[in-house]
Amino acid sequence: GGSGILNGACDVKNGKMKYLMVLKHGVTIKNAIVNTPGLGIYCEGSCVLENIYYKKLCYHATGFGYKSTGTSYTYQVIGGAGQGSPDKYFTQSGRGTTIIKNFCAEGKYGKVWCSCGNCIDQMPRSVQISNTKIQGPGLAIISANSNYGDKISLSG
Repeated sequence: GGSGILNGACDVKNGKMKYLMVLKHGVTIKNAIVNTPGLGIYCEGSCVLENIYYKKLCYHATGFGYKSTGTSYTYQVIGGAGQGSPDKYFTQSGRGTTIIKNFCAEGKYGKVWCSCGNCIDQMPRSVQISNTKIQGPGLAIISANSNYGDKISLSG
């Protein structure tokens, strides 16, 4: 069903949506506009998202991770912006580090980065956010799981 607190009429289909695009390990995508109310980009391994603009969000803008618990990946968000009120801009389920720099996030509710707390396979994850502008009432910056050893860093 829809949710008034997210992006207007937002039907997340009980979390059973498919991502708009799935990026294989090592892919870089630049200068794109993601205009989908559901799930945006999913990185199966290390990826670079440069100057991606997320418009009209309501669920996950980007998901980072893969089902492998042994491989550590690096997920980079360089520049770009998002508007609307997503559930999460960036959600990490795989092992590794998310680096977010020079990003601009605006919204009413939700999180800029979230470590999966209910994934079947749990592991430590880390996030580094720098030189990023965040605006909006109720918009959380980071949701980490200290019980799984998550590490966070904020600067600039």
